[in-house]
Amino acid sequence: MRRIACALALLFAACGDGPERTARVTPTPTPGMIAPVVSAASALPATASAGRLIATATVRGVAEPRTRIVVSAGCEEEACATATLAAPDGAFEAEVQLAADARRPVATIVVAYEDRSASIDSDRVAVELTEQPTPTPTPAANARTVVVIGDSLAVGMRPYLSEFLGGWQVLVDARGGRRLGEGMRRFDAARPPEGRIVYAFSLFTNDPPDSVGALEAAVRRSTSHGCAVWATITGANEANARLQELAASTPDRLKVVRWAERSQQEASWLKADGIHGTPAGYRNRAALYAAAIKSCTE
Repeated sequence: MRRIACALALLFAACGDGPERTARVTPTPTPGMIAPVVSAASALPATASAGRLIATATVRGVAEPRTRIVVSAGCEEEACATATLAAPDGAFEAEVQLAADARRPVATIVVAYEDRSASIDSDRVAVELTEQPTPTPTPAANARTVVVIGDSLAVGMRPYLSEFLGGWQVLVDARGGRRLGEGMRRFDAARPPEGRIVYAFSLFTNDPPDSVGALEAAVRRSTSHGCAVWATITGANEANARLQELAASTPDRLKVVRWAERSQQEASWLKADGIHGTPAGYRNRAALYAAAIKSCTE
């Protein structure tokens, strides 16, 4: 029987950078047993949203070489499940979103072979989530801050943003499955930090592509605190054209990342669904966003 051994690297999922919880064990598949290894650290820091706690975990492990591995956290959002291919040496890595009721803050991650039942040849690990207060940014008067509000594409690029934004305070409010309306409510509820501020949005992927009027209203509203950054959306040509028109009419207030166009040119940037990024894709998405964010302050 094929077995999976996995280690969970539990990563902070709230705004900005946070403490890393990593299991420092290199797992080895052992015939006849399933042996998940989890960090002895306390609970995984998470953000609160609509009565639930949301976090992100990076799952690393080893399995049968070149087999498809499915990682699932059991929640409804698309980012709560993903598949990856084990390398020739059996190593694999995948990022998955966790969600749990705030009254019972425990999420279960299941790692299994794609072609077999999750009850056979799988690992099942329960992870406790603990709510972390959203930080109130208090940068110096000359500090530069970016606030990113987004969906699963923002979750994916979050680990890479600070790499391209040295000297910036990076605050990220993101969760998988987030729609435009919820994202704008998060924007409206935010208290603008002091100092130079840029808002960057990764929204509309989960909305009907013909809702162009709603997108335009949101984009216009987003510039009320200064320069804003948006990105073109895969499969939403009319919406993308409107974004470009808005940017051309207000070049000092709106910057558009041409993600849909660039990602279609780079096959290695997207997963098989044509929407979500690979690690290389998310890193490049972060680089494109960072360039647009910096241009807001020039």
